[in-house]
Amino acid sequence: MTKDKTKQLNKSLINYIDALDAINKNYVTLHNLNKDIEELEKEIDQLEKLDVPTYQTSKLKDEYNVKASSFNSLLELNNSNLIVLWKLAKSLLKQFNQFTEDEIKQLGYIKEKEIIEKHYQKYKPKFIDLLKYDIKHIKDW
Repeated sequence: MTKDKTKQLNKSLINYIDALDAINKNYVTLHNLNKDIEELEKEIDQLEKLDVPTYQTSKLKDEYNVKASSFNSLLELNNSNLIVLWKLAKSLLKQFNQFTEDEIKQLGYIKEKEIIEKHYQKYKPKFIDLLKYDIKHIKDW
């Protein structure tokens, strides 16, 4: 077991954990935005039923549009992050393959490897989504 391979594996695991943490934070933000959007929908419906002046409802509709747009953008970003997470998992599994099972046990990464294998299967994108992601990033590059 070489130190360089072990260092690289440790760095990759840290990157993976950071990406997973970012995705979890995005889920919380998406959940909160979704709640806000639902509340705004209810409030707009109530005001429209009461025939409140259009100024008040239009202000709420503008706020609704901004939050809905933010939600859609964040959802798209989250989907991209899931693809990045899957690619990181794929890379990590390749790195784990460079070690024997005994070496992985010595490093204490048995559970981590199992979790990453589960995530690799769980977050595997559809081929078309992966293709769209790759095309978008090649185009932006």
